[in-house]
Amino acid sequence: MGVKASAAELEAQLAALREENAGLKRRLRHLGRLSELGRHLAGVAHEMNQPLLGVKAIAQLVGREASDEVVQRRLAFIEEQAVVLESLVRRLRLLSRGEDGEDEAQPVALREVLDASRGVLQHRQRKVGAELEVRFELEAPTFIFGLVHAQQVLVNLLSNAFDAVASCSARRVWVIARAGAPGRLEIVVADSGVGMPGEVRERLFDPFFTTKTAEQGTGLGMSISREIVQAYGGTITALTGAEAEAAAGERVSTALRLDLVRAGEGSP
Repeated sequence: MGVKASAAELEAQLAALREENAGLKRRLRHLGRLSELGRHLAGVAHEMNQPLLGVKAIAQLVGREASDEVVQRRLAFIEEQAVVLESLVRRLRLLSRGEDGEDEAQPVALREVLDASRGVLQHRQRKVGAELEVRFELEAPTFIFGLVHAQQVLVNLLSNAFDAVASCSARRVWVIARAGAPGRLEIVVADSGVGMPGEVRERLFDPFFTTKTAEQGTGLGMSISREIVQAYGGTITALTGAEAEAAAGERVSTALRLDLVRAGEGSP
């Protein structure tokens, strides 16, 4: 009996070692691909910088000459987004040289970031035919984050939500903000899409994991978003089923819950 028990224990240990070895191999593959990606960052940043400068200059020039108010607002938005992209390119150059590419942490108004993100994604939202509902359960939610990073994360989450509802008859997306634990802000991005199987939920934040085609995504968006959120003392959690509905307070299929450092009164 003792020999059989020992053999079973050894077999269990071997199985655990095999699983750990497989996990290490996956992580090494990810690191190799990330290393290769890093080698291209400087070149990409250089190639993007000149067109961005041109776009911003033209938007400024035409904006000064335009008399139509709507045209002026749209050109101002183009200029603002060019500035955002310039910041991203600058951080790419810093990262490619091994320097700190972090955005400056500051109080960020969710309304401001959400409005900018909706502007970036308005074409996709219209194409999908998605309805976006915003619900703030506290006045003027503000959190400690990098302004450009905040837009980067929110654009990614909303973009994924719009993609999730694209093939559904009910195309609804929610952004909900509420007070969390003391000194914390909770933001929930939820959708009425096709849902997220367990195996997808488990790997959602893995680098290069995606359920989209090569033309639609790289599999880096959620991984990068989680790293950004964690860099500012936050967490991001994927929820499905009853957990998602409880977080959103709506009948949803999937929800991403952000727990962030709240700015203002009560923040650490």
